[in-house]
Amino acid sequence: MFNIVAVLLYSSSLLPHVVGLIFWNWHTTNPHALEQATVIAHPAAASCLNDTDCARGSFCDLHYRLCKPRRQLGEPCRLRDQCAHRLDCSFGRCSTPIPQGEQGARCKGDEDCNVGLCCARRHGARVCKRKLAPMQNCFIPDGGLTYYLNELCPCEEGYVCRAETEMNQRFPLAPTFLCRLP
Repeated sequence: MFNIVAVLLYSSSLLPHVVGLIFWNWHTTNPHALEQATVIAHPAAASCLNDTDCARGSFCDLHYRLCKPRRQLGEPCRLRDQCAHRLDCSFGRCSTPIPQGEQGARCKGDEDCNVGLCCARRHGARVCKRKLAPMQNCFIPDGGLTYYLNELCPCEEGYVCRAETEMNQRFPLAPTFLCRLP
């Protein structure tokens, strides 16, 4: 005999908090009959407006207005406060924080980054990135998503971004810009 386990989430007046869970077996021979229903008590998640409304080790999910446990290493996140103690939210995942000034660390300006790095956007977040090495592409046209989401650092010390005179094979009408000696 084939059993299906179903989970129902009841809500009180359609408010976004779980009041209980019901599990039951449903026999395919008589799909309209519930043979055995078991109610499992599940404490209601606390409603919240901000993190201070939640217990220690929890955060307020502002979308659902519910307290949820802080996320662990590798779990998805949107904000640092959603991650467990001593973890950072980096590019949508809880991760160990990168020491200030090192490659990948958050920054506000070039002065926040170590030598050989600059502060530029990666996926929209400002982080320390390596300056461009010789012969690396150094040009992103103004406008568009690439321009706003993924900035390039300038070329390494002693190099400048120059247009190549050779024809660009991929885009014949667009010049290629590379880090070169002046």
